[in-house]
Amino acid sequence: VEKQLHETEEYQHHLEKSLAESQAHATEVLAEGESVEAALQGELAATRQNIATLQEQREKELAQTGEEAHALQTDLDAAQAALAESVALLAADRQDAARALDAQRAALERTLAETEEAQGGAVAALERQVGEAGEKLQRVEKQLHEAEEYQ
Repeated sequence: VEKQLHETEEYQHHLEKSLAESQAHATEVLAEGESVEAALQGELAATRQNIATLQEQREKELAQTGEEAHALQTDLDAAQAALAESVALLAADRQDAARALDAQRAALERTLAETEEAQGGAVAALERQVGEAGEKLQRVEKQLHEAEEYQ
């Protein structure tokens, strides 16, 4: 019984350690996502600067030729669309990581609760067995006493 209880406690400790490791890993993943987001924000700033520069060039070239200005506007629109898509993908990846962390945390908490519940059930069963054994011992002692008196 003590061995079973010890094994259950070890399993619970393992689950708690696993939860802590999972949380640490998820924190690292989120930190990495934030680092990537910061890099993209830097790229966004640089792209915005490039856009400002391109707009200045566009204004100059509009005076020269409408066709060249149209090509610059198309490039500018494509760069803005690509940047917006990159930012949206990063946000989606970050949300996915947060959801995965929440799901993993919930699963580990459920497993921990189930383990604690199983431990409680095992202790209750052992207490019942001890009580039954005590009652049986009392009956046997009574029978032995009666047998001794009979002789």
